[in-house]
Amino acid sequence: MGSSIVYWGARSIKRSPGGQNLGLQSKGYNFHWYGQRGMKWKNLLPSVEQNLRCYPPPQILIIHLGSNDLGLIKGKELIEQIRLDIMRLHVLLPNLSLVWTEILPRRYWHLAENQVAINSTRKRVNAAVRNIFKEELNHGLVICHPNIKAQERDLFRHDGVHVSDVGNDVFLNNFQGALELFASSDR
Repeated sequence: MGSSIVYWGARSIKRSPGGQNLGLQSKGYNFHWYGQRGMKWKNLLPSVEQNLRCYPPPQILIIHLGSNDLGLIKGKELIEQIRLDIMRLHVLLPNLSLVWTEILPRRYWHLAENQVAINSTRKRVNAAVRNIFKEELNHGLVICHPNIKAQERDLFRHDGVHVSDVGNDVFLNNFQGALELFASSDR
């Protein structure tokens, strides 16, 4: 569940060899992709509740959100919203395994007066959420994307915000690799 990165990822995996389930169906994964362009963190819980009316509760919820909030709210406020909503999800769906996929770098941040400062905020939010998952959740996973760097132009579309087809493939490959490890571990 997430913003345009998930939206475009869902569209592109239909043409990939692993299909919608990233080739992980043999490990028991059956994905329902929910990507909404422009989605912000405040939309997470309403979207989860809406999906619960249509689908059975998931075993795993993968969240890729937060980038569209940067520049609109302070990093500390976003971190607190994330912490509270993760705990709410844990109470609402106690058997749910949560997966956070880090906020990706961008070549250009809309609404940012200072591109360097907003990238620093992105890094602080990612570090704080990694810590929340490590310290406060019994069963969760953080997917990092060290191979997606803003300096690598071919990973981004011309707008500098969205990942290109190549960047999307790297993003989805990171997903698949992390989930394969997660599936083989004791959740």
